[in-house]
Amino acid sequence: MKPKIIKKINRFFERKGFRIERKIFHIFFTGLIPLTVIYFFDFPDRLYIAIAFLTIMSLIELVRRHRRLQKRIYFDWIKLGLVRKSEKKNLTGAFWIALGFTIIMPFPGKVIPSLAAISAGLADPMAEIFGRIFPYKPYLKGRKTLSGSLAFFLTSFIFSLVYLNYFNPAIYNLATAFLGSILATFVEAYSAKLKLDDNITILISTALLYTLLKGFGLI
Repeated sequence: MKPKIIKKINRFFERKGFRIERKIFHIFFTGLIPLTVIYFFDFPDRLYIAIAFLTIMSLIELVRRHRRLQKRIYFDWIKLGLVRKSEKKNLTGAFWIALGFTIIMPFPGKVIPSLAAISAGLADPMAEIFGRIFPYKPYLKGRKTLSGSLAFFLTSFIFSLVYLNYFNPAIYNLATAFLGSILATFVEAYSAKLKLDDNITILISTALLYTLLKGFGLI
């Protein structure tokens, strides 16, 4: 039995149109855990871990499509708040997360994949939380809100700047964090319009940008 306070919190977020369990799952598995893996493991070990995660998610996607297991697994995940109804017949966000990290893990050093993980794993869930609770100035036919995009940008910018200043102190970190966060904010917003999963588009686009900035000596 869930305590009453937890039930009240869940009902509050459900009235706003999302499950908080999914956001917590997103923060841990797209943000905190990948950042920990990148910190403790160098290439190629971190790539092997990402491939193992992708393999597991691929098997889960295959198993849940089995005629007898599909409904049972899907509705169990719905109850846990880990999947959306739209993901019943589509690939889940967790699969795209696994694929995205498998693609970016070979990028050089620790800073580039870590900054990508900050945008995808920490800023992305903040965008939906604030966008749903404070739906200010909807755009893109109501799919996104200015409040959500602002929350995304600020989360990405602040955490990226703190990370850069801690691991790689430099006078140009402000510009680097700003450029990466601006790009990630636009990619998060317009991925929905292009019907692309932002879990993978944010990871790849930011990793590519930070690689370019590294080439110019800004990382």
